[in-house]
Amino acid sequence: ILRNTARDAMTGSMNIIGNEGAGMAARAWGNYPAAMASLSSYAATGKVPNTEAGKLLSEYRQFGGKTGASYMSDLEEQGKPLQRMYDDAYGASGYLKDGKASKAAIIAGRKIIGGMAHAIEVMNQATENGLRLALFMALRKQGVSAGEAAQAAKNVTVNFDRKGEQTSVLSAIY
Repeated sequence: ILRNTARDAMTGSMNIIGNEGAGMAARAWGNYPAAMASLSSYAATGKVPNTEAGKLLSEYRQFGGKTGASYMSDLEEQGKPLQRMYDDAYGASGYLKDGKASKAAIIAGRKIIGGMAHAIEVMNQATENGLRLALFMALRKQGVSAGEAAQAAKNVTVNFDRKGEQTSVLSAIY
């Protein structure tokens, strides 16, 4: 997380200065603490904070500023989360009552590790979009349209949603 945040900060700053100017980069970094607080709260709770930054976060998402790497796995991989959901719902105590102590231990351990993984995912989501949202906020405060601000924000670092001419061919081969 720290390495990725530092890399995004350097790359993003250079891209903002190159595309929008040093003044806009300074304004974006001025918005960074509020952007991170809003994103962290949203990632942790799923609810947009009732703040100015939260309102701009909703607009940022609505106009497509958020990016993220994603993929779709095969059908067998899709079924594994369903089994885990069932196991989690039945719970460690349910398996203990059934006399399946090892299964109960696996579920309890997975819940502990899952909680830690969720905390890391929250931090990762916030840091991945922190500078993007900060730039979006700065541009909107300067009167730039939401659509243009979202496009600028989306491209401030690696735009995971962007695809090249051969993406479909390479995806089919893969």
